[in-house]
Amino acid sequence: MKKLMKRSITVREAYHKLEEANHGSRWSIEEDLLALSNDVGNLQRLVMTKQGRY
Repeated sequence: MKKLMKRSITVREAYHKLEEANHGSRWSIEEDLLALSNDVGNLQRLVMTKQGRY
């Protein structure tokens, strides 16, 4: 579990650097959640398209 937490923190720090470089600040929790929900929706569309249902 500690390995997973450490990896998660490392990935999040990398995203913070990208956000600061591209947008001038880190994303808020709300922006993170919006991005996650968009990613889930896009994945759902890909799966449904693959099944011929979208």
